[in-house]
Amino acid sequence: MSRRSGRVDGTQVAYAATASDGNEDIWIVNADGTGARNLTNHPGGDSHLSWSPDGRRIVFCSTRDDGKHDDIYVINADGTGLKRLTETDNLWNTFPSFAPDGRHILFRRLLGQRMEEGTLFNSEIMVANVDGTDAKTTGARSDFDGWPPGPRMARASPSVPIARLPTRSTS
Repeated sequence: MSRRSGRVDGTQVAYAATASDGNEDIWIVNADGTGARNLTNHPGGDSHLSWSPDGRRIVFCSTRDDGKHDDIYVINADGTGLKRLTETDNLWNTFPSFAPDGRHILFRRLLGQRMEEGTLFNSEIMVANVDGTDAKTTGARSDFDGWPPGPRMARASPSVPIARLPTRSTS
């Protein structure tokens, strides 16, 4: 199993698992371990998932269109409504994550070449509307693995802010 992510209400866990044939899909299971089901069931590799703040959708990256380059997709937690959010050639869009307000998705775009060892060069942090429109670079060039819990500012590194987060009510 690679990356896993728990639903906000604690009732389900989603995870990416690799089958014996080497294909990786997104699975969902109840928190008590029952009811496991394959959400994506596609020959392309599906991975790096994140739940929406309301627990209704899952964003992930997949190689399903060309078998080589990752793009960002979203699917409802019940397995319906699959939608491709990014369409890029010769790029890899990875590590998508919903913003705490659920209106944006942050992800890492990898530019350049993939090495035999799996090393990727020239990454940049992107932010887009939740429907994939208006994708913009944040100017940050670093690895990123999702929105941090709690802080008011998402950062690519301690000195590089990439997006101001909405203020959360504590009442």
